[in-house]
Amino acid sequence: MKKLMFIVVLLILGTTTLKAQISTTNSNQINFSDQTINGQFLLTKDKSVLIQNFGQPQSISKDYWETTNDTAIVYHYNGVIFYVVKNLVYSFTITGPQYSFSPYNVKVGENLESLQAIFPLSYKYRQGSQGKSLYLLIKGNDSFVEIYADSNGIIKSIDMRDF
Repeated sequence: MKKLMFIVVLLILGTTTLKAQISTTNSNQINFSDQTINGQFLLTKDKSVLIQNFGQPQSISKDYWETTNDTAIVYHYNGVIFYVVKNLVYSFTITGPQYSFSPYNVKVGENLESLQAIFPLSYKYRQGSQGKSLYLLIKGNDSFVEIYADSNGIIKSIDMRDF
């Protein structure tokens, strides 16, 4: 009888702990191909697509990534930054309202609450002390998108990153 009670208590505790772990890390997922900027999918494309779609950058710099031992060439445009690794567009950061992200047309300057219906799990589990960050996982990829809002809930940046 004691063994049965012990097993029941262990199962209840294990299930509760697992449920708590999963619920605190829940995020909505989007397809890799849904990471568009103004309707254009640019990731994994040759760097020439940046000039074709955005013109000449305001500036170009280098950024060494110690964790992957890569050097990114950083293309700075007004309102968006692209990171190019081995001549391919690797990631981006949107900081200006003139660019929309994904088929949902998420923009800097909008209220984060507008994403509650589109990304309910990510909205529910958003994180941050000053502002709020909403995270979207990328299906089939070790990356995510962080949509950062200030303390008033206004989106300040949309950033695609690797884990």
